[in-house]
Amino acid sequence: CKPRMMTLNDFLPQRRSFYIVLEGVEKPGNLGAVIRSADGAGAEAVIMTNAKTDIYNHNVVRSSIGTIFMCPVLEASQLDIQAFFTRYDIATYVATSRAKQLYTECDFTQRSAIIIGNEHSGVSAFWQEQGAREILIPMLGEGRCLNAAMSSSIIMYEICRQQGIVNQRKERNAEKKSISG
Repeated sequence: CKPRMMTLNDFLPQRRSFYIVLEGVEKPGNLGAVIRSADGAGAEAVIMTNAKTDIYNHNVVRSSIGTIFMCPVLEASQLDIQAFFTRYDIATYVATSRAKQLYTECDFTQRSAIIIGNEHSGVSAFWQEQGAREILIPMLGEGRCLNAAMSSSIIMYEICRQQGIVNQRKERNAEKKSISG
């Protein structure tokens, strides 16, 4: 069972929405976990560029706990993704250990996209050249950085909190119950 592959043209971003862009993520477990968190946090889509992992790899499906069949996942080029973000005025953020601004200091109340790089080299220079803002998840221990799944999850739930997506989802679920009950 494989869902229809979506394209960027399938989306008309709402005022409060967010996207996760994975650039060259290699590890199937990381990819599946990001998809699982994106589904849980209410992301519009997970967009892959320079994909190094087949999204239907059994480890991706397993670590996503099947949410890969519910959360929109698509592949696109960097240029197409950037054009889409520009067209719909979607602010872009790059998670990097070089950043000065904490992710909690960002204003994610409008349309946003988080770009997460691969496990070895991070995000390419393309995104900074396009004006993406660098954000930091502080590391207080000895480790240098978090993996793609962990860092994207932390930022997604901050976006969720700021955009009030949790309350929107509760209201939508309550409406569904009142209609069906």
